[in-house]
Amino acid sequence: ASWVIWGLLVWHVASSAASFPHHLSYFNELAGGPSRGWEWLGDSNVDWDQELKALKQTMDRLGIPTVTLASASPYDDPSYYGISHTKPTNEEWIRILSLPMPPPGMYALSASFRGRMKALGYDWGNKYPIIANLGNSMFLFRVPWK
Repeated sequence: ASWVIWGLLVWHVASSAASFPHHLSYFNELAGGPSRGWEWLGDSNVDWDQELKALKQTMDRLGIPTVTLASASPYDDPSYYGISHTKPTNEEWIRILSLPMPPPGMYALSASFRGRMKALGYDWGNKYPIIANLGNSMFLFRVPWK
């Protein structure tokens, strides 16, 4: 029985260490792992807009000039990282989400925002390709032209 406890301890330590440097969005595998943590908790439990720098690097690497951004915090300034973006208001997001299909383009959605969307019945992860999962706390989607 002690080998089971030691095995679980090693698994826990290895799983936690593997999430570095994205420790804020860490969830163990029993909860679906780090990539599914946003489905359990939202807001500052997984997301403080800590991936804005990674978003800019990904945009540069993929040649994405601008994104429509739904970030977790109204206080962060994506322009600080050189991110060209539009940031719809809550009312504009309600209009976008009520459309049969959102306007084509690139969308960067925080884990907190994506969790709220899913709670309202909008899970873009099942409809549009996820171009990048940034630290399990921001997701880059492409809504194609139809």
